[in-house]
Amino acid sequence: MTVTRAQRWGNLSPTARVVAGIVGLVIALDLALAGINYITGGSGPVGPTSSSYATSPEGLAAYAALLDGAGHPVERLRVRLDEAQLDPSTTVVVLDPSALLTEEQAALGDFLGQGGRLIGGGTQPLWLEGVLDDPPTWGPGGVAAAKPLVPVAETDGVGTVASAGEGAWAEPQASLPILGALGDAGAGALASVVSEGPGRAVLIADPSPLQNRALGRADNAAFGLAVAGPTERPVLFAEAGHGYGEEQGLAALPPRWRFALGGVGVAALLWLVARGRRLGPPTDAARPLPPARSAYAEAQGASLARARAPGKALTPVVAAARARLAAGAGLGPGAGDDTLAEAARRHGLEPVEIEAILGGVKGDQGAVAAGRALAKLSGKGRRSRGAAPVHEQAGAEDPMDPRKETATP
Repeated sequence: MTVTRAQRWGNLSPTARVVAGIVGLVIALDLALAGINYITGGSGPVGPTSSSYATSPEGLAAYAALLDGAGHPVERLRVRLDEAQLDPSTTVVVLDPSALLTEEQAALGDFLGQGGRLIGGGTQPLWLEGVLDDPPTWGPGGVAAAKPLVPVAETDGVGTVASAGEGAWAEPQASLPILGALGDAGAGALASVVSEGPGRAVLIADPSPLQNRALGRADNAAFGLAVAGPTERPVLFAEAGHGYGEEQGLAALPPRWRFALGGVGVAALLWLVARGRRLGPPTDAARPLPPARSAYAEAQGASLARARAPGKALTPVVAAARARLAAGAGLGPGAGDDTLAEAARRHGLEPVEIEAILGGVKGDQGAVAAGRALAKLSGKGRRSRGAAPVHEQAGAEDPMDPRKETATP
């Protein structure tokens, strides 16, 4: 017999089903994450533009590693700038933030006023207007190979800085351009500096020289180290503006992902409940058996007693006894009662038994006598005078033998 999967599952113990369900859930989640990983481009370089976590071409992961290797203590700030305690002895990097609130802009202005150092800018630098009194004006285009324009600390040891030419400071305003195209003032500046009290801000119109894609070109790495300040100065990358918060683990996942994972977990739990065996009474120690034949006989007897007509109820018994008696004695179906009575006496039937099968069943004693007569004629009752069952005499066939085909009336 073929065993189905549902039967195999039902044969498992509850503990085995729970373990199997958990293993199946882990495999399903692994496959789901693998699918998401495949759809989103695999496990290759990813991350927001100008984020120190990003390994994409536009990320700053390589720049953070360069600063760390040069001796700068490097940290990532995952809270809003106005909620952090910005130490003026640090250098804060804010490049290409996706959003910077007014309170954060004011916090950066206070940070510079206390002597802090800022590396800021990007291709969407409108937020600088909330930090500086008179920031430079950004414009598209740029300088592919910029040279130092003035001898300042930020260009010390720098010969040429290669960029992607994605932006420039078209109008310096109160800033001092420090990198640009020599002899071409109309090309704009790649980098400028602004002094705000004791603080200093290095403004970069196109962050590509510090990004992963170009940090190794020309003197870009030297420029990146120079703008960070002295070696012992800590560097703090502001990551809240790139979408990184304080949450870790599952809390760091986007809300839609957490909702999807929760739905998968609920579905798996419902599947386990649906497939598991319901709680109920313990399994019986033994298989229940049908009632004994004596119980069946007693039930039949009770039914006959309630009918109050034993003669009619025992008509099949009387007919079977007469047929066995006639067949055993070699008599035809038309034999009279006297002939059958003589044959019955020869085969050891008692007068009361002969009366029951030939004269009719009368009362409870007659019913018992009729049954005893049939039993004797069938060879299952007490034999008298050594008589054999009537169907064994003279080769007679047993009219009640189930192997003998009988016509249905």
